[in-house]
Amino acid sequence: MYSKIRKKQQCAIDSLQSSLDSEARCRIEATRLKRSMEGDLTEMELQLSCASRQASEATKSLGQLQTQVK
Repeated sequence: MYSKIRKKQQCAIDSLQSSLDSEARCRIEATRLKRSMEGDLTEMELQLSCASRQASEATKSLGQLQTQVK
């Protein structure tokens, strides 16, 4: 009788441990993905800043050219 209870308890413990291990792996993966996405976002922000600067310079140059043409 006690051995059956112990087996059931051990099975429950093993199941909980498996769930905890799985959750820990998922959290680690989520953290890794978050860091990766943050790095990608930083890179995109830098690219956007550069593109905006280039667009601003091009607009200014266009305005100067239009003034010269007039």
